[in-house]
Amino acid sequence: MKKTAIVTGSSRGIGFAIAKQLGLDGYNIVMVATGPQEKNQAALDELKTQGIDCAYVQANIGSADDRKKILDGALAAFGRVDVLVNNAGIYSKEDTCDVSEAQFDKVLDANLKSVFFACQWFFKHHIDAGTTGNVVNIASVSSVTYVPDNALYNVSKAGVVTLTKTFARNMGKHGIRVNAV
Repeated sequence: MKKTAIVTGSSRGIGFAIAKQLGLDGYNIVMVATGPQEKNQAALDELKTQGIDCAYVQANIGSADDRKKILDGALAAFGRVDVLVNNAGIYSKEDTCDVSEAQFDKVLDANLKSVFFACQWFFKHHIDAGTTGNVVNIASVSSVTYVPDNALYNVSKAGVVTLTKTFARNMGKHGIRVNAV
């Protein structure tokens, strides 16, 4: 049975490239994006023309209900989930003195909180099933270097790196690998 990878934020850019390569490597792909499938049909069709088995889930990874919808959609389409790629996020560039709490929450929810809780449901799924899995969290050079007027993005991606290190240590005993790129 083919393995299945969930790739968040995979309708374009880096996420699409990751989904395409995993598909070409033989994985079923669960493409996740916030827009309706019709908006992202061209990307989905491109994967299918490459011979990639894929399903689409419209979801906001920042929403607990939508994270459940992603897992349920993957299991309904392919019966298993082996890989989670946390790619979805918001790039933010702002003057530090002008950041509102709402803007802070939006970026940190999308880039850090969503990664934490998506990993949590992935871990629980595998621990409960007694299976192993792999998580790849997409970080950024912004996590380890200074990028001007980019405080929210920088700190959110630094948090992703720290979460990844913590999760890797905690989940290794369950056979679940966690890495950041």
